[in-house]
Amino acid sequence: MNVIGLDIGTNLIKGVEVKKEKGTFELLNYTFAPAFKESLLSESDIDADKAASRLREFIAESSFSSNNIIASFPETHVFTRVIEIPKMSQKEVEKAVFWEAEQYLPTSIEDVTLNFQILPRDSEEPNQNKTEVLLIAVPKGLVQRFVKILVKAGLTPVGLEPESMSIARSIFYNEKSYPATLIVNIGSEVTNLSILVEDYIRFTRSIGTGGNSLSRAISQELNLEERQAQEYLKSYGLDASKMDGKIKASIEPVFNVILNEIRKSVAYYETRKNFIKVKRVVLCGGTSTVPGVLIYTAQYLNLEVQKADPWKKLLIGGKFSEKELDDTGPMFAAAVGLVLKDV
Repeated sequence: MNVIGLDIGTNLIKGVEVKKEKGTFELLNYTFAPAFKESLLSESDIDADKAASRLREFIAESSFSSNNIIASFPETHVFTRVIEIPKMSQKEVEKAVFWEAEQYLPTSIEDVTLNFQILPRDSEEPNQNKTEVLLIAVPKGLVQRFVKILVKAGLTPVGLEPESMSIARSIFYNEKSYPATLIVNIGSEVTNLSILVEDYIRFTRSIGTGGNSLSRAISQELNLEERQAQEYLKSYGLDASKMDGKIKASIEPVFNVILNEIRKSVAYYETRKNFIKVKRVVLCGGTSTVPGVLIYTAQYLNLEVQKADPWKKLLIGGKFSEKELDDTGPMFAAAVGLVLKDV
């Protein structure tokens, strides 16, 4: 079965096609293009028709052979939270979760599709009378619009899920063991954090600063057009040896905002779980590929920092450039994670 993982971001749309056979995933094609001007979140039928048309063009121009699509929801429109409830049976948990969710959701529970995952209790956890549950709520209207647009584009939706779940899968799929890890997804508008311990997401948070904030800082500091500022960010980033360090100086205060919030999030989690220490950070998202980000982040946080390499989960033929795969890997973490999903 051939399937396409579709990650529609604010700035870019990314697609990965694989052949799934006997537990293996062979990479057939991957590509990215500028995102649609038409919002997938708009309730307008006209916008839905335009988005479907653009999506149809993207699939055709990418030479994808399949119509089977697994797509991710933008994390900014998904509610995820780890809650704690008294220890109880599976049936009781199901009832309790819906009651608890009503207290946390920003909207009526009737308006969302709610899923949950019971998290196993660590043996070192001091309070064994509590159960942790990961709540995931997606607005029903968002699900309906996504399906509507995919179908209008002549595609077959076979799966939908939040971006954080697919990214986690792309990084840790079939990994036997790994330390407590913080995934940092630096997108264009926001930076999303997930702490994973033993195959489970244990903490999530969104920071309202991303790559576009860095570009705006360059634009304002050096009086450049937005597009030129974006190119300078991609080319020079946090590399002090380029442009006399002017680009680094422009974006450093803004990037430090992200890193300070990351520090606070890790400290908060480790305070609550004092028997767990975050040992590693994995960077993904388009902005994570900016020059100097990896080294700067490692020095600032004083932690081991890696960039995501989702391609290692796939069978890669000789027609693909190793350098290009290495350069683009962090951008495609969500799309690769989608094709690894069981459907």
